[in-house]
Amino acid sequence: MKNSIKTSIRAVIGIGLAVFLINSILNYSGVDIDTEFRDCQKEYLFFVFLGCGGVVLVLGIFRWKLLLDVQGIKLNFFTLLRLNMIGIFFNLVIPGTVGEDLCKMYYISSHSSGKTTEAVLTVMLDRIIGLFGLFLVVFVAILFSLDFLNSISPQIRFSFYLIGSGSFAGIIGFFYHLLSKKAAAYWNI
Repeated sequence: MKNSIKTSIRAVIGIGLAVFLINSILNYSGVDIDTEFRDCQKEYLFFVFLGCGGVVLVLGIFRWKLLLDVQGIKLNFFTLLRLNMIGIFFNLVIPGTVGEDLCKMYYISSHSSGKTTEAVLTVMLDRIIGLFGLFLVVFVAILFSLDFLNSISPQIRFSFYLIGSGSFAGIIGFFYHLLSKKAAAYWNI
């Protein structure tokens, strides 16, 4: 009974803090949320929140679970969901992009039962895999939009080609690193 009261109080404080922060950000930016929701295409909201948010979240947790399983760290999906949501909260509250990863590293190390280094490594490896996926998506998107890129101004076209080239270089660098490690192991270098 005492634990459920503590959990309820923590949930109320967390929700209250989230509402306060969202309200502060909206007031600071001058966005009228009522007007935005009234003018938006409501049939797409469901797909945006569920599809983009929910599916990406579940796939990310599944990918992290696979990385942890390879290291011999067995955690259930709901524990990883909780750790991931805590990380996302800190990523939104703390300026910068490392808040989520640092938070996940801290919390996963306490759940790893003696495999702290391996657990922290899975968070870093998950970030690298996500970065590779981002490079791949950008490169493929630019390949499929070459007709559009030829119809826009040369300055903007150059920006897209530069981003596409950087993404391609990231993909090549990833595979080079992967293959050079396998080649070194094969030849005992």
